[in-house]
Amino acid sequence: MSTEPFPRIQIARLEGRSQSLRLRQALFHSLHAALTSSESAIKQAIVADTGNSDADIALEYSLVLSELRTQYESLDLKTEVTIAHSLENPTGTTNVGIVYVIPEQRNLFYSILSPLCAALAAGNCVILELPPTLSQVSSTLRKLLPDALDADVFAISNSRPPDSFLSQCLVVSQLDDDRKNFSVAAGCLPSRPSALAVAVIDRTANISNAARSVALSRRLLQGQSHYAPDIVLVSEWVADEMLAHLVREVATPLVKGERTSPPANGPSKKPTPYSRHQALKEFDGKDGCKVVVSGEHGSIVEITSRDQGLLHHKIEGPVTVLHRVSSLDDAIDVSNGLGLPLDALYIFATPEEAIYVSRFVDTRISCMNHIPLELLIGPSAPVHPTAPTTATPRYASAMFRRPQPRSATASDLSKTILLEDSKASTRASIQDQLSSWSRAAARPLRPTGQGDGKALGFFDAAFLLAGGTVLSVAATSIFLTVRYLRRR
Repeated sequence: MSTEPFPRIQIARLEGRSQSLRLRQALFHSLHAALTSSESAIKQAIVADTGNSDADIALEYSLVLSELRTQYESLDLKTEVTIAHSLENPTGTTNVGIVYVIPEQRNLFYSILSPLCAALAAGNCVILELPPTLSQVSSTLRKLLPDALDADVFAISNSRPPDSFLSQCLVVSQLDDDRKNFSVAAGCLPSRPSALAVAVIDRTANISNAARSVALSRRLLQGQSHYAPDIVLVSEWVADEMLAHLVREVATPLVKGERTSPPANGPSKKPTPYSRHQALKEFDGKDGCKVVVSGEHGSIVEITSRDQGLLHHKIEGPVTVLHRVSSLDDAIDVSNGLGLPLDALYIFATPEEAIYVSRFVDTRISCMNHIPLELLIGPSAPVHPTAPTTATPRYASAMFRRPQPRSATASDLSKTILLEDSKASTRASIQDQLSSWSRAAARPLRPTGQGDGKALGFFDAAFLLAGGTVLSVAATSIFLTVRYLRRR
């Protein structure tokens, strides 16, 4: 099944079938109907694979439907027709053709559907690498997706195709170790799952809200989220208060009925609520580490050393790691030393301090006084030169299109020199026109509006004011003294 659909995919790409807006709309309707009618089977498959709580599974499922709706709503027939018939379209784009998706196993349902919906909305054919495994989610989607989507625009690959085929594809790789393997591909949208997320807690922050947000993010999905903060840099002025709030947060269940053991039929290799012990082992016995609390619903570790081996660490499991900083500048220095850029930066502070930190830390996204719940689900956002990281949708349809501008308006120079109806019919007149254009291009640039530096500065004015006051007092004193002496 891995190679048979590919000829159909390539023919559909050449014919441009996937670019039909009506076909894209029909595919979204079919996919939405398949997902909603199979809700129970999908959720059962997710719990069998991961052991996540019902709230976690409902969040992942609902987020997929939300992104599907967002991508569908972006399709507008009137706009498509207008663009298709416009002569002048300097920002025009077209589909990339074939998108090859390599999903990660974490949040597999969302990791597949998010890029799939974006690629379909952009008018592409999609091939999904999904080998047969013991995963229940994989098995469910291998049956559901081919039935819901047109075989001319969607196929499943059981194994990696040869480089000759990948050279025609835009590869979406959510695996860290695959980034260097696609130099032959027509393009690549790689994720960086090993990149760190950092939270900065300033002394101006609402400590209660900050602790609640951090604790929730580290406990959601059993602590397996890419975007949960791996290190919390907290001001030493409020560190003890922050720890007290965190201890209260991890002492209570996240939701009523939270699972505390893996499902009986779940694969043992999948992450379970007991993975916190594995995370704690990486800190046990190491200098500069202190386990503040270790409980059924989460653990807290404080790192007192600046050892890069301790700080530069991707956390797996419901473990919150804290480190004290002396100031915002100290937090900036530590953050920039963790590997650049950060995947996410969460700043809990007043607006002025939050803006200051976000300006000087190299990160792909900064969030002030909150951690987006949507961001915690799914893979690390793809690295794209122009498209920003957003909480939802994780993949924008613009990532799956390439520039194809159209121009129908000649420039003034072209009109003057090249067009047949130009009045410049002789070599001399052409030379005159070029000279005039060159002189216009060589005109001085407009002024910047900045002062010439001769204006009176703040300290200069203060000095003159103080000096004038002193001189006036001195002159008055001398005058009165002389007058007094003369009268004697």
